[in-house]
Amino acid sequence: MLKKWYIICLIFLFIPIISIFLKIFYFDYEISDVIPDKGYKLVLEIISHTDSPKSINISTFAPINNLKQRVLQEEGFSDAFNFRLQKEDNNRVMSWTADRIIGENKMRYTVKLKARAIKYVFLPDTPIDANYPPIMNKYLESSEMIQTRSEAIQKKAQKLTKNKHTLYDKIKAIHNFVIKKIKYVNFSGGLDAESTLQILEASCNGKSRLYVAMVRGLGVPARLVGGIILNRSPKKVTHQWVEIYLQGNWVPFCPTNNYFAELPNRYITLYYGDQVLFKYKSKIQLDYSYSFEKITIPKTGLSNKFKDLPINIFAIMENFEKFNISLNIFIYLLMLPLAAVILVILRNVFGLETFGTFLPILIASVLGGTGVTLGILLFFAIIFLVYLGNLLLSKLEILYHPKMAILLSLVIAVMITVFYFGLLGKNYDVISLVFFPVAIMAITINRVTIIMEEDGVKRLFVMTFNTILVILISYYFINSIFLQLMMLSFPELISFFIGLNILIGRWSGFRLTEFIRFRGFFMRQQYDR
Repeated sequence: MLKKWYIICLIFLFIPIISIFLKIFYFDYEISDVIPDKGYKLVLEIISHTDSPKSINISTFAPINNLKQRVLQEEGFSDAFNFRLQKEDNNRVMSWTADRIIGENKMRYTVKLKARAIKYVFLPDTPIDANYPPIMNKYLESSEMIQTRSEAIQKKAQKLTKNKHTLYDKIKAIHNFVIKKIKYVNFSGGLDAESTLQILEASCNGKSRLYVAMVRGLGVPARLVGGIILNRSPKKVTHQWVEIYLQGNWVPFCPTNNYFAELPNRYITLYYGDQVLFKYKSKIQLDYSYSFEKITIPKTGLSNKFKDLPINIFAIMENFEKFNISLNIFIYLLMLPLAAVILVILRNVFGLETFGTFLPILIASVLGGTGVTLGILLFFAIIFLVYLGNLLLSKLEILYHPKMAILLSLVIAVMITVFYFGLLGKNYDVISLVFFPVAIMAITINRVTIIMEEDGVKRLFVMTFNTILVILISYYFINSIFLQLMMLSFPELISFFIGLNILIGRWSGFRLTEFIRFRGFFMRQQYDR
């Protein structure tokens, strides 16, 4: 019997080793092939309200396709409005129209896009092009809000660029002036370039307009760019920055957040030019918000490249995307066998007892939605509520199953209350607790009650600490980028984990916690020998 389990274990351990060897040396397999792209799912929600019947036309901008970002999938929806998306100049304009509409109505636009950071090498000897194509003339002109020919702006630009002999040094001088000398103030309305220079403070709009006016004064085309920075969700604040035409490329500069010839991937372009974000003629009340989440996007075309592989992971990934299923779900599924091995080691080797066998892994898998701190606090709060509930209900001598139903109802009622006050206070961190599945709460309530009745309160506190520790360890293993890439590249590692579990399953020695507990006995026994 010993030889039989030993052989089975070796088979499971060596299958992935052989498979990985063949992939690398026979199929020219590289880990870089499997690394998915990072993207965003961006949602714009608009609410309009009218007290009397009106014909309404609301328009705004959809994300643009350019070198920095690419729209993969998009959809506009409303029960009451007709949705339309069309190209106007260099922008993509979406509009919602309806006739004789009254009351509150909702519109929604959802887009999946791939975005990347971009950085240009701005060489110090870059010359000013003397022969720009005619299409660039409009980016050299003065306008009502960008007063390129303003005497004050021209004098200031000349002073800043005096003794600067290269285009790089001139633009750098203007950039540093707008960054350091124009104080950022969150104005509700936008300032023009001349006013910004006069009062030396502005929002991103005023800073960018002054920047563009000064650069155009050098004889270099420049334009405003509007968009959104995906740094927190949801948000209503959009952003403006600058692009300068250099050596045949529109090069980005942000005079608000000090990006020089570069932008991070969280900058999403919505429009070019000095635009108003929303346009509508009727007198209506309009509210809007942007929300987003990070998504994983599989690379395309790799399923054919590796079609001869016994397990074509790329075909599976592409089908997830095809059926509009988040690739993150597939990644989490691959990570669960690894998390299970970690749990087995912590329980069987270290001797950490937890609530349920796989409950810590289930909780760890949802912490990405709630956040680590809030998720752990919620888990602890559930245990505390169940503890108090059991103390109160024990006096009523209620049967087990009705008691479970009452405790579950109590926890749900408290969560709904917290969720409600989170909505009122617009505390979106608290609102994210809705990601905590009811099934996990039910299992937790069941296990806590059994431990309280059979082992007492002291045992409950010890197991609570152990469970939280295992949850945190599992969470960081599940969310390790390196380990996720290894599992995506070599899913056959699941076989290795099965073999490892067989080895641990045959373990008959003391656990670490048992050794610590009985260390005095072991030391006396060794001394007697």
